[in-house]
Amino acid sequence: MPRRHFYFIQMFTQLKNIKFILVLILAGILDTLYLSYEHFTNFIPPGPIHSILGSFVDCGKVLSGQYAWIFGIPVAYLGLLYYLFIFFLAIKGHFKFLFALSFFALMASGYFVYLQLFVLHAICLYCMASAIINLMVFFSLLTENYFKDILKMKLNF
Repeated sequence: MPRRHFYFIQMFTQLKNIKFILVLILAGILDTLYLSYEHFTNFIPPGPIHSILGSFVDCGKVLSGQYAWIFGIPVAYLGLLYYLFIFFLAIKGHFKFLFALSFFALMASGYFVYLQLFVLHAICLYCMASAIINLMVFFSLLTENYFKDILKMKLNF
């Protein structure tokens, strides 16, 4: 058996949740790909789609606001780049780097959720889906035995 095939077998047995994580990442790619397409074509997804949620769900307000850009780049594009990058990290088996990156993405998602809830007073369901996907990727990686050394680290100040 060629060495490269052995590597993939080893990688897929190393993490129990790798298939689940890859599915989550693909869902994130699809979500941010849709948002990037909508942003590129300048078509903002419709506002309130559920009468129960009322005007609180307003993708237009979120995606056209001042917080939808970072250094002149739409956040949707940055999200798409993030998901593509972590997909390749997962395929290559760089799980420690993937874990660290997913932590920082989780912090960024938390900040964007804060902005939606308390500053803009409107949420975008696609943005919230991305935040939930980030949360699930992070906790799926966190629950793996592979990271038991990271969790047992003691900070010495």
